Amino acid sequence: MTVAGLDVRVLSAEAPAAGITSADCERTGAEHPFAVDLDAAEPQAVSPGPGFPRTASTRTPLVFDVTARTAKSEVRWYLELRWTRGTRSGTLRIDDGGHPFRTGAVE
Repeated sequence: MTVAGLDVRVLSAEAPAAGITSADCERTGAEHPFAVDLDAAEPQAVSPGPGFPRTASTRTPLVFDVTARTAKSEVRWYLELRWTRGTRSGTLRIDDGGHPFRTGAVE
């Protein structure tokens, strides 16, 4: 299978709720790190390493480490992974168990 791209889909961006804090879950040394600036006009998953396409199989899976940040909003978002395999292609939604991810700014 070939992974053709990783797209960011923002559902909403609102003022952050009062009293909510978050932890920085960023890991170091990830094989396939991506950063997402949710404050950008069109957020994109950006990798410091090689871009797409990338090849994956049951013997050589791909694990993406995505770190999303916002400085001004509470953002609800998800990812779409575009793939191809031979003549077939599709999109896989990556979210939080059927719900969008929530990333919020902290004052």
